[in-house]
Amino acid sequence: MDAMPSSAPLPIFNFDSASPPVDAASSFATGSDIDIGGLSTCALTEVPAINGQPSHISFHGNLSLRVPPQYAGRIRTGYAAFRNKTRPTLFGEETWDLELYTHLKVEVAYRGLEAWRSRWVVNLQTDGPVR
Repeated sequence: MDAMPSSAPLPIFNFDSASPPVDAASSFATGSDIDIGGLSTCALTEVPAINGQPSHISFHGNLSLRVPPQYAGRIRTGYAAFRNKTRPTLFGEETWDLELYTHLKVEVAYRGLEAWRSRWVVNLQTDGPVR
């Protein structure tokens, strides 16, 4: 008996048709500084492949560092984000049990203006302390 059984990879989200299916854009919530009075916008869009199935998801929009005059000095602008929506069940919120895993691998690709290549952050949230 192995004290720490190994587990097969557990894909949580998939945005690439190389390992189908692509998660639906409707499974995610978007937000930007427009929610607090800023001027940035964002959206998640499924990009179809030739056969009509989504080939990937595009996160796009406009980032603005401008602050409307009525909010000058009170807010910071220039952010856009997306996250998974909560998954309610009869017994509470559904989460992923990663207790048997020792590593988490996050792969993110960027396509866009070269000047923005290193200007984003990936934030992972857990229900409890990470061991």
